[in-house]
Amino acid sequence: MFPSGGYKTQLDIFLDVTWATSHPDARFDWSSAINDPSGSFRRDFVFNAGTDPQGLPDFVVSAGNNANRCGAFPSDPGHMPIHITESGWYSFEHSFNGTQGGALSVTMTVTQKSTGIVMGTWIRSDPSDVVGVTVGGNRYGWFVQNEIPDLAIDNSLRTGLCHEADGDGEADDNNSRRGHFRFHRNSCDGSNDDVEEDDDSSGAHFQSTAINSATFVPDEDSQTMTILGTGLHNGLPVGFTMIVVDNQGLAPAVFTLVLTDGYSITGTVTSGTVVIQ
Repeated sequence: MFPSGGYKTQLDIFLDVTWATSHPDARFDWSSAINDPSGSFRRDFVFNAGTDPQGLPDFVVSAGNNANRCGAFPSDPGHMPIHITESGWYSFEHSFNGTQGGALSVTMTVTQKSTGIVMGTWIRSDPSDVVGVTVGGNRYGWFVQNEIPDLAIDNSLRTGLCHEADGDGEADDNNSRRGHFRFHRNSCDGSNDDVEEDDDSSGAHFQSTAINSATFVPDEDSQTMTILGTGLHNGLPVGFTMIVVDNQGLAPAVFTLVLTDGYSITGTVTSGTVVIQ
């Protein structure tokens, strides 16, 4: 699913122009691809890069939708090639933009890391790539080909990840309060998002009516989700904050619910399941 607000992928690549002078026309193709809504391949968006064919001390970079020597070449005059003449780290970024029912637009940029100078920008868009109709979410990032031994890369990233969280169980806090909770959150869909909690001691019931925001924070051994919204507590309107920590089975999960009418519960999950991914 194409995430609301789009997403970007990025990779830093070290370009050695001194090495380029003695290795003319050595190429690499770096692609970030997108799926269709069914999860099948839709299209590649490729940086075509290589050392100068004449043995000059530079790299030539262009951008398109094809790769390999049979399908693309960095110096293609129709693809706005640029020349990089200084050795160093360069960020190769894909920014995927679009709204539901509209055409996908992908802005591809190469930026010199040491100065922040944008060396080149390309925009690729095809009217048949319609978000939510023929375009889904991220598929992969990969080097389709690489003819440069020991090509150095670093700092790979992808934004706009879709997260999903589900929970159904019981939590006990330090005040001998036990609550039965249920929640569901999908950051890219959101149609069935829900938070509920029943207090075993008082019999009070909370039911969310709207979710205003949700954040997912990953750590090495855990995932934390925080949801803010509004709901009904025993039929009366309240605001709420729910925080759930999934410790990936290394320790019990932790559930917290705080309502604006003063009710709160924080405790370890003693039964049931919590999954954040």
